[in-house]
Amino acid sequence: MDVYLSRGALLQLEALRLISDKGQGILNGHKRGQRFFVEHILPIEGTLSLSPERLRSLQDLLQESFLGFFSFDSGESQEQREWGPAYVGKVILGIDSRPGSKPRFRASVIDFDGAFRLLPLKIRKEG
Repeated sequence: MDVYLSRGALLQLEALRLISDKGQGILNGHKRGQRFFVEHILPIEGTLSLSPERLRSLQDLLQESFLGFFSFDSGESQEQREWGPAYVGKVILGIDSRPGSKPRFRASVIDFDGAFRLLPLKIRKEG
């Protein structure tokens, strides 16, 4: 499994990083086979702490195009979070953003096998 970041998504993330390096939001695109194609981002603060009801409403609105979440330098280890059933199969894209350097990406998919865990994913970038 891997995550493919389109040129458009990379441009949107870079623009958001110029404005605020503490943002969060939604990854939007489609899944084909074992690849998550991220085509767009939707910056929405607090997406990693949505109530189950709000998360369900967001998933209903976006349907299959809702791939997961991104977060800039969240400071909180995603491994320690309390995930719920609605998060299973969603991508978490973490972006380390330091002034004067290119952003570093890390991706995982949320899995459940008796306990919630993050499985690392490779990242591919367009261009």
